[in-house]
Amino acid sequence: MPNETFYSPRRMRQGIPRAMMRIIVKFFYLSIVTTVLFVSPCLAGEDAVLYAKALKYAREGNREFAYMNYRALLRDYPNSTFKEPALFAEGEYYFLIHDYVQAAVRFDAVLRDYPDTKAKLFILAYLFKYASFENNMDLRQELRNQMINLEQVSFVFRDTKIYEYTSPLNRAHKANFMINKIQYFIEGELFEEVSY
Repeated sequence: MPNETFYSPRRMRQGIPRAMMRIIVKFFYLSIVTTVLFVSPCLAGEDAVLYAKALKYAREGNREFAYMNYRALLRDYPNSTFKEPALFAEGEYYFLIHDYVQAAVRFDAVLRDYPDTKAKLFILAYLFKYASFENNMDLRQELRNQMINLEQVSFVFRDTKIYEYTSPLNRAHKANFMINKIQYFIEGELFEEVSY
């Protein structure tokens, strides 16, 4: 057969007995099935592994290693289901090391991509504090209005309303809505107070 190439399937099969060829084909299909069943789920869950490591480090109080794992998650898995807490954790970490610009970028990304996040109230508090550092009164006023309008507080039967949130860096956040102000606490210490 003069038109066959050197590596044609027919030419390759010529030297292999039919029984051996069947074994090779079965092995090939078995390797594909094994890959799909066992390897693919592991690869799909690597973002979950990074997230679990980050949470573990945060619970142990090792914020630097927690941050590194959150950062790796965002870098390697930008569409992960854990993107929201990872962005918040990065923002919080940057705020802790006084890199307020990077913190604001991360917090803005959370608000843009996840407008109904449970952390919204606390992100607004962080941004409000940043606006105070920058002496940006217009931004402070805008954020103040967002915080007040976020929860139309009704104090018919009580004089305070409390919201609590544990961040991905394992920091306890609390917001006390009162008749005339909102107090934000982080780790039990007053972080910011917004009067209205």
